[in-house]
Amino acid sequence: MRFSDRLLGRWLPVAALTVVGAAAAAVFAYTAANRYDATSQLIVSPVSASDPTYLGLGLLRDTGGKRTAAASAAVLLRSPQVADAVRTQLGLTRSRDSLLAALHAHAAAGSDIVDVTVRDTSAVRAAQLANAFASALVAQRTVSFQSQLTSVIRRVRQQLLALPPNQRSVGTGAALQQRLTVLESLQGQPDPTIRPADQAEAPSSPAWPNRPLIVGAGAGAGLLLGLVVAGIVVLVRRKPRLREASPPAAPPAPAGPSPELRRLEQELEERSVAVAAREEQVDARNEEIERRTTELEERAHALERRTGELETRTESQIEEANAREVEARKAAERAAEERAAAEARAAEEREAREREAVQREQAERERAEREQAEREAREREAAEREQAERDAAEREAREREAAGREQVERERAEQEQAEREARERAAAEREAAEREQTERERAEQERAEREAAEREARERAERSSREQAEREAAEREDAERRAAIRAPAPLPLEPVLAGVPAYRPAGPTNGGGRGHWNLVELERLVEERGGQFPDRLDEWESYLFFLRDYAEPDGSVPASFDWLIEDEFAEIV
Repeated sequence: MRFSDRLLGRWLPVAALTVVGAAAAAVFAYTAANRYDATSQLIVSPVSASDPTYLGLGLLRDTGGKRTAAASAAVLLRSPQVADAVRTQLGLTRSRDSLLAALHAHAAAGSDIVDVTVRDTSAVRAAQLANAFASALVAQRTVSFQSQLTSVIRRVRQQLLALPPNQRSVGTGAALQQRLTVLESLQGQPDPTIRPADQAEAPSSPAWPNRPLIVGAGAGAGLLLGLVVAGIVVLVRRKPRLREASPPAAPPAPAGPSPELRRLEQELEERSVAVAAREEQVDARNEEIERRTTELEERAHALERRTGELETRTESQIEEANAREVEARKAAERAAEERAAAEARAAEEREAREREAVQREQAERERAEREQAEREAREREAAEREQAERDAAEREAREREAAGREQVERERAEQEQAEREARERAAAEREAAEREQTERERAEQERAEREAAEREARERAERSSREQAEREAAEREDAERRAAIRAPAPLPLEPVLAGVPAYRPAGPTNGGGRGHWNLVELERLVEERGGQFPDRLDEWESYLFFLRDYAEPDGSVPASFDWLIEDEFAEIV
């Protein structure tokens, strides 16, 4: 029982600390916030470092060194400019350092694929950030590429224009033409060396915490701590036991226990010593483990520091290398431009010398031709002067003769013009007289026709008036006899037309003063519908002219004319 108690007392703290470590790790693992990893991919297609077509463009190149173009793209993903672009694109308030700390970009081993992994507490946000980092890098590379492409195209065109026209399709000119064609085809296109491959999707399970691993690590830490505590306890208890195992000279033991019991006790003591020695070894090993753990932690911290320094140094070296590469490209371009300019100047000088020689030869030939032309001109001038004198004499004679003929013709033309004008005036006067006579005859005929129509209308109106007057007189007499009603005496008749008497009653005879018709309405009807009856139009106008003398100021016609209007204007009323 004594030995078992000792073992229980030693190992109980170890078991307890192991359980406590596992429980603490479990609590941490199951209460910690989940973190999700989302990964998008970029494909890098580097151009050859020896290809002169893309000289002057900051494209990703495969230089054949330790760092590949994909690794360079992974470093560019961790630049502050990309992080700022992601913040602007997603409207985030997180700091740039926080975004970069959540990003893990690396090139897949042995391939041109870059994995862009972002860890976040939200699965959807992790996928958004991974895609935003990839698209922001591609966008920034495209903007830089297009800006550089415009400058390079402008320089290549200038180099091409500097060449003579006959050298633009061969040799250097052909190479420049081909390069210009390739570069112009890339205008408006993204960076050809990098493009998105796979979009990140929201992960369904968290990448951290790994709960079984954390619980196991907690249990291991508790076990290690328990072993350390047990070792310390053993060391503390071993010293009194060692003093008891080697006491000073003891009195002779009385006879009592048997030899077998003594042997068992001796074996027990030996085992106790062996256990104590083993415990010391365990304690020493635990101390060594603790020391090595501390060293490993220190080394891990130092490694992290060195890693950060290396990354910083690497980024600065990459930037310096890029800057040197850009400077080298610019220097190469300047050298190419200078070479092209020198070749162009040499070609221009050769052409200038050739042109000068040709011009000298042409000048000599022109001088000889000019002298010959001058001699021939002098001879021609002398001959022309003699001919001119003869021609002048002949021309003067012809002019005098022509002047006489012209004077005669002018006088004849004037006489003919005067006669023609006289004939035209006489013809115009005769035509005017005839036209005036015709118009006068037509006017007299129209006036006679109008007067005849008016006379006929007056006669018909007078006849109608007399007949109406007779009827009214008969009716009046009959009415006076029947009703014995005194009626106003009729007014004396007054002449209406050309001395012809016309009877105009002083008042109504049918019980009302005004008739059914209005002169204004009749004139409107004649004006609107008279064109349909052209043979009655003059007669209607005569009646209207006659009725104006009997109409009231408002156009009302007496009732005694109702029968006349209904009879004569039946076609339109």
